[in-house]
Amino acid sequence: MYEMKKSITDLEGIMGVKANEYRIKNMKTKW
Repeated sequence: MYEMKKSITDLEGIMGVKANEYRIKNMKTKW
């Protein structure tokens, strides 16, 4: 149970990083 929960949070963390990179990239193209 704990391992499963941990992998889900890891996945969410990865997704959050990707979303941040995408948002930063979009901000750069706007300028």
